This record gives sequence, C-alpha cells and structure tokens, in this order.
Amino acid sequence: MMNAANSNAVGGDFDTCLGAFVAQEQARFDAHHARSTPSIARVVVTVERLRRFVRVAKGSSGDLSRSVHCFVEIATGQVYRSESWKAAGRPVAVNIYDVQAPVVACVMPTF
Repeated sequence: MMNAANSNAVGGDFDTCLGAFVAQEQARFDAHHARSTPSIARVVVTVERLRRFVRVAKGSSGDLSRSVHCFVEIATGQVYRSESWKAAGRPVAVNIYDVQAPVVACVMPTF
C-alpha cells in the first residue's frame, strides 16, 4: 500500500517504513536489556493493525502482559503517545517517513 502523501521521504510504503521503525525500537530495547537487565526476560516489540492506527506494544517474551509503546497513524505515519491500551494520546514530533528524526528519543525517554 503506497502512501502518496509521504512516499517520497524514503521512497517506500507504509509497511516498509513501519518495519524499519519497529526494528529500530526492538534494537533499542535489546541494547538496554543487555546493558542493564540481562537476568529478566527479553522485551519483544509487536504490532497490531487497527482501523486508523497501528498499535506498537512491548512485552516480555513468554509473558502475556504487554503495554502500549506508541501508536502510528496509518494515513500519515505520525507517531502518537498512548493514553491507554485502546486510545492514542497527543502526537509527538516524529513521523516514520522522516529518516532524519530521532524516533526513539521522542517516543520514549533515553535509558
């Protein structure tokens, strides 16, 4: 699915840019885990496509409890904080199509 409004930023579609965003977040969680909490279960990032947003959740592997990391708007690629499991909060100054944006620093505080 091409996103005509933002396809020129990376030259890719929404799914490609979302995959890169999720891979970047997973690498960030893995680095933090190796550095500070190697004795507990690894945090795994998952995505779930909703009607207007994609929910990016995090949780321990092998554990059923998860929490929302952020929401990504499908139409624009804008990243939103989460208010709850089902609701997106206010947007952050990040878009998954903008390869120059420090995505992880805006979504979550630096460890």
